[in-house]
Amino acid sequence: MATAVHAQPYEPPDFYNEPYKNPIGWFANQGQLINENGQPRSDIKFSSVGSVPKACLAENSQVYFLTYEHGAAPSDPVTVMQVSMKPVGKARRVNPQGVAVKDWYQNFYLPQTAPAGASHVPGYSRVIYESIYEGIDMHFYSGSGGQKMSFVMRPGANPAELQLQFSGQDSLKVDLWGNLKVYYNGQYYILPQAVAYQVGTGNSIIPINWSASYSLVPGGGVVKFNFSTYNPSLPLVFQVGALPAGGTDPLDNLCWSTYLGGTNSDQVTASALDAAGNYFVTGSTSSDFIDQAVNS
Repeated sequence: MATAVHAQPYEPPDFYNEPYKNPIGWFANQGQLINENGQPRSDIKFSSVGSVPKACLAENSQVYFLTYEHGAAPSDPVTVMQVSMKPVGKARRVNPQGVAVKDWYQNFYLPQTAPAGASHVPGYSRVIYESIYEGIDMHFYSGSGGQKMSFVMRPGANPAELQLQFSGQDSLKVDLWGNLKVYYNGQYYILPQAVAYQVGTGNSIIPINWSASYSLVPGGGVVKFNFSTYNPSLPLVFQVGALPAGGTDPLDNLCWSTYLGGTNSDQVTASALDAAGNYFVTGSTSSDFIDQAVNS
């Protein structure tokens, strides 16, 4: 059972004062998400788009990070690299809630959403797990460098309680630059070293002279954050994410798009547009996205 929380979560400013990156977001699960056996994943409430790895935000404070590796041939199976993360210790089991709704939506016309499909599925620029510990929230949002994750400690919260347990990986390591590397099958995810800061009057950012470095707890895949002195009467934020990227993204002005294909290998060999505006595609696929008979 999820813990009841108050209605309006606190949203601190980004350390770099970055706006949300519009192509990156978390979309509500309205039946479009299934597992490798075709079973619905109703436990996952939001799924990310626009950045790698895919972050699936599930109930009970559970988070899944996924990437997909396609084989050389269309018939080759897709390898899913999945690592899960959840707060432990004195953590509470809470469900995520979307805030900062996007001005665009997605439609899913898939076998698992038949017959009507899942249309006008809302997306959010920020999703919050509120009160994963007493006074501590977990945020997912974005910036120019990709997805970000922050742990927001309201006044009076204890950052020593914050512990993250990773599961599914081969190993965890902290490199020379303070990044947490989550290894899986010879590859790894990187969680950059967290930037620590506080928030003052008028949402002003107050830098502090230490970083929230990672500390591996022996055995069990648990990670803690090191911290030093701070003002306990002000919010404290540990922000995990890539540094701001330069330049602009042409997708920021994208008005509409669609795609075809599925989660297995798909290859387009030819395409054409007729006089009536119909789009024809030929090729091969090992996905099951075509859910009705197609005339040859």
